[in-house]
Formats: sequence, structure tokens, C-alpha cells
Amino acid sequence: MRLLMLMIAKTHALELRVKGSRKGEPHHFTIDELSAGVHKFPGGHLTRAIGHDIAQGLWNLRQAVSEDHGDNLDAWQRALDSEVRTALQRLSSLIEDVDQDNANELPQYPQLWLAIAALHVAGVCTNAILGGGDVPCEEADLLTSEKAFKQSNEWACALLSDREPVSGENLASLCFNCGWSTEKVAKLQCEECGSVEGLLCEDCDKILHLSRNRHGHKRAVIDDSAQLESRGGMMRVKLPTLTLTVDVRKHKAILELQVQSQHHGSLCRFCAQPITEASRAPDVGCPAFDGLICNSSACLDLRELACSRTLPCGHACAGVRGEEVCPPCLTCGNDADGEISPLNVIGEDLCSYCFDTLNAEPCVVLDCQHVFHFQCLKRMLEARWSGARIDFGFRNCPVCRQAISHSTLVEVLEPIIKLEEDVKQKALMRLEYEGLAQCQDIVSPGGEFDGDPQGYSMHKFAYFLCYNCNKPYFGGAANCGVNADFDPSELVCGPCSNPQMSSCQKHGDDYLEYKCRFCCSVAVWFCFGTTHFCDACHNQPGVGPRQEKAGELPACPAGPLGKQLEGSCPLRVPHPPTGEEFPLGCGICRNTQTF
Repeated sequence: MRLLMLMIAKTHALELRVKGSRKGEPHHFTIDELSAGVHKFPGGHLTRAIGHDIAQGLWNLRQAVSEDHGDNLDAWQRALDSEVRTALQRLSSLIEDVDQDNANELPQYPQLWLAIAALHVAGVCTNAILGGGDVPCEEADLLTSEKAFKQSNEWACALLSDREPVSGENLASLCFNCGWSTEKVAKLQCEECGSVEGLLCEDCDKILHLSRNRHGHKRAVIDDSAQLESRGGMMRVKLPTLTLTVDVRKHKAILELQVQSQHHGSLCRFCAQPITEASRAPDVGCPAFDGLICNSSACLDLRELACSRTLPCGHACAGVRGEEVCPPCLTCGNDADGEISPLNVIGEDLCSYCFDTLNAEPCVVLDCQHVFHFQCLKRMLEARWSGARIDFGFRNCPVCRQAISHSTLVEVLEPIIKLEEDVKQKALMRLEYEGLAQCQDIVSPGGEFDGDPQGYSMHKFAYFLCYNCNKPYFGGAANCGVNADFDPSELVCGPCSNPQMSSCQKHGDDYLEYKCRFCCSVAVWFCFGTTHFCDACHNQPGVGPRQEKAGELPACPAGPLGKQLEGSCPLRVPHPPTGEEFPLGCGICRNTQTF
């Protein structure tokens, strides 16, 4: 069992952060990097898909029901539950003697990676993370219940310790401030606030002791048990000195250590560093910023971006300056009207793009109700697609894949939406002219693209953005992969590669194409200022020129990389033999004449 857990952990990347320390950027680790010096880790290479399949397999075996093997399955359930429970319990003892000077030694311990695997298994066991498809709520028990995650106190007590769960009626054990509604367990006792009023959870303690007349209050830890939560598609276990978060989909783990500090004053609302007289930013006459921001350049820039309003609950708005409606409070969960928000997101939750806490930067709530840092979304949209082929997946929410939409992102989204509409129009027109509008994938009931010619055309055809004119142009079938390492300046459409080429009187320059020099395919790349390549020939650029020099290029019909085809030429137009440059003219007119 332990070996399987380590195999799951091996597919994760770990980011180590030390909160309250100014010692550099986060550190990154993987088991593959550590295996050379630590022999307890399994060898070999494992992909994310394999790791997820192992975790899913463990869950499937645990849930299996068989009359013939009931005893064995019961033993399997106990073994898996025990392994998950033990791995998470050992986190506390693992970091007892850790400080910021030796924190980087933690990834050397298999116990940490076993805890990561345990969170991944627990994540696979929740339909909250898997979108409700794999594990129905009514079948969930010790490792699953989405309802139990929302009431993480009872679930954590059952899984992480041998103590009885705290009853919801025992209000003395719950946070005095929010326990009546959230059932959060009190973690701290403030002697000066009172025997009952001073029972606070970590979140309420941070807020209620921010003021100058309370920040010096002495508090004692009254419960050091772990809290286990499923929030925003991630699994998280929280201890007083650490927080371990695992994103099941991305196989990324974040370990955040809390360095004990003698400072009892305010912390910067963005970087969470102590604010001293020397590091305090100049006041601007705004309660949302004065005394709550340090004077680092990064935090001062964030102050200019952040909303300056104070919400009815008394907390600073976590949104962006200029929004008509403020997002719900990430501190207490109330909306702009002072009512409890159904968003169920707090400032300590992670942005699914950068994996930093939401309260580290101004945030926006997308129309799909997922929360991200504003600047993360802007960077993601401005970076666009990562490869050579135009792909609009980047403009979808990283969590639910719905199209990103928000009033503060209109300026960034407008050119992207315009480009997408242009590509969709061209792809649909090409689908019709190539006679594929009635193909089986579209007209067959229950097919992948049943009644969706637009979706099929975007799946079927590849389009690229011309480096010179910044317009999309056709590049052949989408199933020809593009090398990730490419020179954008070599992506040139037909008209830009040969300005002397005559425009189509009916369709203009948008559909002018060139033939690949080495085969009977439409060219995508224009390299060296002289040569047109299709995708496949460009990905192995030495093959075509070498065959041309040796006189070994195939005759028409010729496939990529020197493959001799049979039958008719796929270009359906007379052209010179392979090895010569040739303009195909307007692709739409060429296909119209064929049909």
C-alpha cells in the first residue's frame, strides 16, 4: 500500500513556501530530483495519468462490493483508511523542529510525500473535485462526503484522530465568532477577550486582533488537531504551523510553513509580512489601506490596483478598483449587501492559476462564480495559446472550462473574441466548401459533434496567426502535430510570403495558400525567406532538403516526410513536381471548382 502511495506522490510537483520569511522565492521539488540521494523513493518515470489511475484504482477497490470476497475487501478498506489517516497524522510530528533555516530539508522525508498522496486519494474520493461524475454523494463515507468537507470539523476529527467528533451543540468548543454558522472549532483562547468570547478559530483570530488595541493580546493554542478541507477543487490539511494543499487535477502540492515571529502588530494584507514603522506604507486616507500595506514596490502597485472600498462587514474589499459591484468578502464570506454569500471562498484559498492565496492580490469573481487574481487572468489571456496553432482553450476558466467573462477584462477579451469569431467563420466556410458539412461525425445521432458543424470545423482544421499581418490563415488538418519549439517569424500566410501573388477577386487575400515544397500538402511555415513547409515537414526540417538534394523526393501524390501516396493528389490541382515552390491560389475557389 505504501509503495502505491509513493507512486502517486511521484507524479506531483511540490512547492515549498515559508510564510513570514523574506528569504527569497518559493522552492520547487519533485521526487525524481530527490531520488538520487534518497533510496526510499520508487524509481522510474510515472506520468500524471498513471498516478491518477492508481489513486482511482485504490478508491475503486475500496468501494467494490462482492459477496465472495467481502472479508478481503473489508481488510482493503481498513488498510487504505489507515494509510491515509497515518500519513496525515504524521505531518504534525514531521515539522516540530523545523524553522526557516532547515525547511528545505523537508522534501527529503517520504512522510511528506505520503501525506501528499493521501490528500490526492482523498481528493479522488470526492465528487466535488471530480465534478460529481465518479462518486455519488449517497455512497460517500469516511473518505468522501462533500457535505462533510463543508463541515470539515467532524470529518477531520474522524479521519485524523481517535477523538470523538465535536458535536454541533457543544458551542463552547466552537469559534465564538463564527461557530454558530460554520461549526469551525476554536483553535485559540484569548485570555483578555474572555473565557467564552476568546474562543476563536484561526481566521477570526487574525481579523479580530488586527486593531491596535487588541494586537498585543496573549493567545494560547487550545486545539492542535488538523483541519481537512476540500475547497475550490483542491484538498487541504491545515495545522497551526503548516498548510499542505494538493491540486488533484494538476498534480501540484504546496507546503506552506508558518514561521513563528515575535511581532504582534499588523501584517501586510498582500504579502503577509509584518508591518513595522520602517516598513509601513504612507497613509493615503483610506481605511482599506492605511496601516495594512507595507512599503514594498510590489504591494504599493497592488494598492493602486485594489478596490479602495470598505464592505458593510467592516473588511476591506478584495476586488479590483473600478468594479460596479464589489465581490463577496474573502474574510467573513458576506456579500456587498452584508448577507452570507453562497460563494464559499475565503482569502486563504488558492488561485488556481498561480497557486498563491487569494488575499495576496486583488481578485475577481468570474461569471461562472470561480475566483482568481485579476492579474493572473490578465496574464493568462495576454499570453494566449502556447503552441504555433491557434487554440482558444486559454480563454476558458481553468476550473470549469466555461468562457471567461468579467467586466474588468473586457479590454483584454475583445480582440480575442474578434479573432475567435474570424477563425470560426473561416473554418466553417472551409468545411462547407470541402463537402464535409454532412459528414457522419456531424449528422450521426449521439456522435461527438452531433449537430455541431462549428465544433467539428474547429476540431478538423488548424489555423495559425501570420507574423506579418497578424491575421489567421489555414494550415491544413489539425491532426498534424506542431513542434513546441518554433520561431513565430516563420509563421507567414501566403500573401505575406509572396506579395506578388494575385488576390482572389471573390475572397480577397484571406484564403491564398502555398504548396509545401516537399509534398502535396498546404504550407503552414515559410522559412529562410525561400521555402514553404507543411507541419510535418517543418517538424523534421532536414528530411525534405536531404531527399531533394539526393533526388529521392516522391512524385505526386506525395505525403509528408518522403512518403509516396497512392490515388489522386490531395491538393486536387495541377502543380509542378515536388522540390519546387508553387502558389495554390485561393483555397476556397480551388475546392469550389472540385465540387
